[in-house]
Amino acid sequence: MIEADLRPMDRLVKDLGIAVATPEQLENGSPIKSWMAQNGIKHVAVHWDLDVLDPDDFKSILPAEPYLDRSQFGAAIGSMTLDQVIKLLTDVGTDADLVGLTIAEHMPWDAIRLRKGLSKLKIFSE
Repeated sequence: MIEADLRPMDRLVKDLGIAVATPEQLENGSPIKSWMAQNGIKHVAVHWDLDVLDPDDFKSILPAEPYLDRSQFGAAIGSMTLDQVIKLLTDVGTDADLVGLTIAEHMPWDAIRLRKGLSKLKIFSE
């Protein structure tokens, strides 16, 4: 991580000494499992932003908007697969009780487009 390139919120994470792991480091789940063991963590609540997922693997996230030019997307684009995250959550659950799970950044583009399209039909507008 190049400190000069950190966004203010990332700099705060660094300044507070919060443990972080990259998607590449998470492939086998060991950084989290090691951190849990070192800190005696027995109960875990997870907040999962779906935008960590690769939009080619999971279509219901902001950067997977149909016809979006991803080079113009104004934020980082995830690289993990759904299978990788599920494995990670499963691995975490083998060493601790998963007591909470929130999911954010869900954007069901196909359902939105279908609703918008069908709303133009007379049968749905009267």
